[in-house]
Amino acid sequence: MVCVLVWIVVLTGAVFVVGRVQVFSFYIFICLYIDSFVLIVYIFT
Repeated sequence: MVCVLVWIVVLTGAVFVVGRVQVFSFYIFICLYIDSFVLIVYIFT
C-alpha cells in the first residue's frame, strides 16, 4: 500500500545507515499498522 515505497527506501537506506535501522523499523511498524487498520475499516464499511 502506501508503505511499499517507504519499505524500499528503508531497505536501501539501511545499507548505508545501519545506525538508524531501529528508527526506520519502528516507523514501518506504525505505518503498516495504520495501513492495515485503514484496510480493515474499508472492508467492513
